[in-house]
Amino acid sequence: NFMKSKPALWLIISAALLFSFGLLMVFNTTAAEILDRSLQTSLHAPLLRQLLYAAIGLLLGWIFYQVGYEALLRYSPYFLFVVVILLVLVFLPGIGQSVNGARRWIHFGGYGFQPSELVKIFLPAFFIRWIVVQKGEISLPSFLKMLALLSFPIGLILLEPDNGTPALLFL
Repeated sequence: NFMKSKPALWLIISAALLFSFGLLMVFNTTAAEILDRSLQTSLHAPLLRQLLYAAIGLLLGWIFYQVGYEALLRYSPYFLFVVVILLVLVFLPGIGQSVNGARRWIHFGGYGFQPSELVKIFLPAFFIRWIVVQKGEISLPSFLKMLALLSFPIGLILLEPDNGTPALLFL
């Protein structure tokens, strides 16, 4: 069982400590900014937002753990297709939001997210699935076709502009 193994316990403890340290840093930074600028915002609002994000992340992590990585690989073409649509939506006025001169965000309900963050999950999963389907029979032309296909979401991310995410994906 996953929860009974000692390495899993140490992983959970390490992640919890790292998250706690991150929460402390977020609270420390945002509280100082709120006090400096005499903003009429609760000191605890950013902390509560981070806790909400953590709860959403834990829920999604648990769902993916229950579903299994095989399902993630099997459905990765569909997930990647949806993410490419989201990357295109970033450029549409009224849907995509410009922050500090870059159009990377989609906002709804007071919250926002970057579709390029989802590419970091689904593009490698799609590539892994392709390698598994090829069963070790990878030819240069098929590999170049795959790279051309994968360059489309990377190109959209470069247009936002964002150079760090494509560099990470190339690695």
